[in-house]
Amino acid sequence: MLVVMVRIPVGSAAEGARLEERFRNRQGLVDREPGFLGFELLKGDSEYVSVTRWATREDLDRWMKSQAHAQAHGRPASPTGGGHPHGARHGETPHDTTGDMRPGGSAVTYEVVIPAEAGA
Repeated sequence: MLVVMVRIPVGSAAEGARLEERFRNRQGLVDREPGFLGFELLKGDSEYVSVTRWATREDLDRWMKSQAHAQAHGRPASPTGGGHPHGARHGETPHDTTGDMRPGGSAVTYEVVIPAEAGA
C-alpha cells in the first residue's frame, strides 16, 4: 500500500475554510478508481495535509495519467501526470489536489511497510 501526503499551507482561517469547502464538494472521481483505498484531509495550525491511500504504485500511476485526474484537478490530461508532483521528483512541486499551486507546499509518497492492525 502507498500513502500520498500533500502539504497545503494556508494564509488565513478564511482560506482554510474555502479549501475545506472545496474538498467537501470535490467531484469524487478518484473514489471510483481501481486501487484507491481512501482519502482524508487533515487540518493543522497553518496548513492542511491531503492524504490518499493506494493499493499499488501502478494504481497511483494510472490515476495520475488519467483523464479523470486531469478533470478533478481542473486541467488537461498530460502523459506525465498533468504537472502533479509525481510527474517530477516527490516534494519538489507545490500542489494541493484541487489544482492550486501554493508556495511552500509539497507532496510525498510513502510505502506502508507495517500496516495498521485490523480493528485498531
